[in-house]
Amino acid sequence: MAEEYEDRATFFGVSNQDTVADGIRYQQDFEVPYALGLAPEVWALYNDPVRPTTIVIDSDGAISTEIIGPVTYDGLKKEIEAAL
Repeated sequence: MAEEYEDRATFFGVSNQDTVADGIRYQQDFEVPYALGLAPEVWALYNDPVRPTTIVIDSDGAISTEIIGPVTYDGLKKEIEAAL
């Protein structure tokens, strides 16, 4: 999906517990095509205590939607399209 929207949206993954080495290994093992980072302060910024959570942020920087728990391809696509 990140590749499908590469010219219209930015994707990144944020962990608050993995090591940087774990993140690099995960990115390589699963061929993740977007940036990953270790940044627990991001979770604090969005006051989000539950993982996994998917947050869609619109072009104004406002949260368009927050999906707590697993997300499907179709569900995420719908939310991205709504934010665009």
